[in-house]
Amino acid sequence: MFAAGQQPGMQFPLAPTRDPAQADSDMAGVRTAPTESPDRGGRRPNNSACFNCRLARQRCDRQTPCKPDTVEKLLSRISESPVCDQVVAAILDSAKTSGTNSVSLLVSPRAARTHAANATRDIPTPTTETSSSPNGLLHPPKPRDQRLAEATQAVAEIDLHGHLVSPLHILAAAVGVDTNPSQDCECPNERPCFHKQVSWNKLADPVDERVSKYFAPQATHRTDWQALASQSVDSTMRLEPSACDPVTARLIDETDAALYFSLFFEIRQPFACLLDPELHTPEQVYSRSFTLFSVICAMGCAVSVRPRDRILYPALLSMAENSMKWAIASAVKCLAVIQSIIIMQYWAPLCPRQSDDPSWLRFGHAIRLAKELGINNSATIKERVDMLCPDGSDDFKARLTRNFERAWLHTFVTDKGLSMITGRSSCLSWKQIPRAVGDWWRDPNATIYDRLISGCSEMRRLLTHVLGQGKRSERTSSAISAWHSQALRALEQLRSARCTPDEHPSATLLPILGFNMDHSILILNAQASRDLVNVDEAVTSEKFMKISLKTVEVAERMLNALLSERVIVDRVVGLHNNQFIAICHAMTEIMSAIDRGGLKQEDVDRSASTVRLIPKHLEKVAQGLPSSSVVHLYVSLSRFFAKQLDRLQAADAGGGAPGRAANELDRAPGEWWKAIDDGAIDFGTWLNMGFLSTPDNGAPFMEGMEETDESFFNDLSGF
Repeated sequence: MFAAGQQPGMQFPLAPTRDPAQADSDMAGVRTAPTESPDRGGRRPNNSACFNCRLARQRCDRQTPCKPDTVEKLLSRISESPVCDQVVAAILDSAKTSGTNSVSLLVSPRAARTHAANATRDIPTPTTETSSSPNGLLHPPKPRDQRLAEATQAVAEIDLHGHLVSPLHILAAAVGVDTNPSQDCECPNERPCFHKQVSWNKLADPVDERVSKYFAPQATHRTDWQALASQSVDSTMRLEPSACDPVTARLIDETDAALYFSLFFEIRQPFACLLDPELHTPEQVYSRSFTLFSVICAMGCAVSVRPRDRILYPALLSMAENSMKWAIASAVKCLAVIQSIIIMQYWAPLCPRQSDDPSWLRFGHAIRLAKELGINNSATIKERVDMLCPDGSDDFKARLTRNFERAWLHTFVTDKGLSMITGRSSCLSWKQIPRAVGDWWRDPNATIYDRLISGCSEMRRLLTHVLGQGKRSERTSSAISAWHSQALRALEQLRSARCTPDEHPSATLLPILGFNMDHSILILNAQASRDLVNVDEAVTSEKFMKISLKTVEVAERMLNALLSERVIVDRVVGLHNNQFIAICHAMTEIMSAIDRGGLKQEDVDRSASTVRLIPKHLEKVAQGLPSSSVVHLYVSLSRFFAKQLDRLQAADAGGGAPGRAANELDRAPGEWWKAIDDGAIDFGTWLNMGFLSTPDNGAPFMEGMEETDESFFNDLSGF
């Protein structure tokens, strides 16, 4: 799982290492056609081109690595450039390095610029063709045509992995190095050529100095403290240094900060699992990022029972939001900004309308920032850890490494969770998380919370995979039912394997993991139910009722965990916004099943009594949280659901059998609760999130789902 010579941590390969021929076949998406027999001229059939050639609208022989015409044009320009030698050498060296790393250096602009500059700086200056030259060349330089041919092959190999040769990187490699004399440059002896005398980054011209500075590689990124110190006086997004955090603003002191950190890790951290208690102490966090420090203080103050903290919370929340917005606007690139955005998204205050919530847009910045920092690449993580603590102990470096990895896993989990809950398209592929993520928490340097984020990542990865399979399945009731049975079995096997109690200290938090995994199963069942409705399958059919019964079972298990599991009850005020949505989602699934009918009377009574307990339970939660918390919305929503349930059962008591009348059973699920007063919150928009309604064009969160292999369900031994 770990690369040789790296600290314990998880590999995040974008593409596994495979045989080149197999990789070419996989990139093509179809099996490579065999060579024809000699009696047909020995020619190879060209029935279909690979994906790259189809996109470029060119012919493909499937024998040599394919490359678009733009690459040929780019290489021809390189051959005509006066810095051809340096650019070719940089491309060749980058290709060699990309073969050893799981992610090409061309993925990260910072790493690419640094690597290209270092590679070209080390190029010896050719003077003579003998091995005893003053520069110590052991071998004569290769002809330019040969080097260009090797560069062409290198570019083609890089393209096979889905990366592009960026012209910006080529420009940076040309500008960031001293241009050395070229053996192809013929100049009179009495008048040396311009490139032999001076390099671009040593020119006295101010314009050239600006160019050199613009393309200069950047080994490190600014923290928010550094960006705050360097902000201009007339900046439109200027943050006042005296009010950047609550301690500097003298709203709280060190004792208050210690209390808020303690409350955050005790009550809210088990539901987020984002931070390391040993790394994220008040002193360490404050020294690294005032943005993250302000966010943790605000989130801890929100669950405090001191009257003074109830008064302070609005000011602390406003300060945390302002710091986060300033960090985004100022393009602060550090891990603490990603963590701040995720935490603020989990416990964001209530917006007037769900569609106006900016959490999704802000989280999109966190995803881009995570890729920019390269925290999905173990090699880049190791570089950053070595720069942060070159003299640190191995254990401390391992914890820092896991801090980066944990942030990337949370980025993936939050992206998939938000996309499935809100109905928006996800930004990350499940392939960017390795299959072995389920064992990531077993590292000796793991925290007790890592088991939860590891299990959630594994479940989200599997759920996204099976939803992609369902999207490509045949649109018949039999095919949908078969797909759902396989997918449900896979998800339940994973939940059983990951939520079984043991002697590990993290086992006390397993009910929280089970709650989150159960909601993933609910999403799968809701998707299958809607697919059956879309193919005109009656809601009273055997296939539909089988899914309905399983949905009620899982929804009851979720709500009972909320009501009875001690680890959740003791920390219930720490539930984040997505989990409140999951609670109300479970209530709607039970109500829809009762409304459709087909359940035994004892099952109806048991499920209905569980639903009626939720409003009172959420009222107690709301008493311990500020008025801006979203829990107050879900208290009202749960009351509304409970009243609707009473009306349903009252109608059933007057009409006989449980459920709606027979002529109403084929009505699209979910329409009955939309008849609510428009003067209040827009519940119709909130409920119509893509997995509870039945639009004709399919689920919004299924857009952009990646292709998966046909043998996925045959390889579940690891679960």
